[in-house]
Amino acid sequence: MKIKVMVSALALSAGLAHGASYVVSAPSQWGAAQESAVAAAGGRVTYSHAASGVAIVEAASANFLKDVRRGGAIASAAQDTVRQWQRPLASEALEAIPASIAPANDTLYGF
Repeated sequence: MKIKVMVSALALSAGLAHGASYVVSAPSQWGAAQESAVAAAGGRVTYSHAASGVAIVEAASANFLKDVRRGGAIASAAQDTVRQWQRPLASEALEAIPASIAPANDTLYGF
């Protein structure tokens, strides 16, 4: 029983050491001020795009979001999430648009 608990505790601490992934944006472009703000909050930039002002950051600190927003170098930050798109279970055919509905004979088209 003790071995299982120890292994679970080690696995949990290893997961916390990796941290969470965050999407962080700058007020304008991504630069040195944003890199410094992320590092000061305990994060590590894994990807950034200077022109769009967006970066992907990893941080293990539970207070990372609160800490990184201090100082004004960061406009917004949120934990990244993964979503999986799935095909619909059913689909329906759409009816054809009647010929009477056409821009050529619509008196309000282009109004």
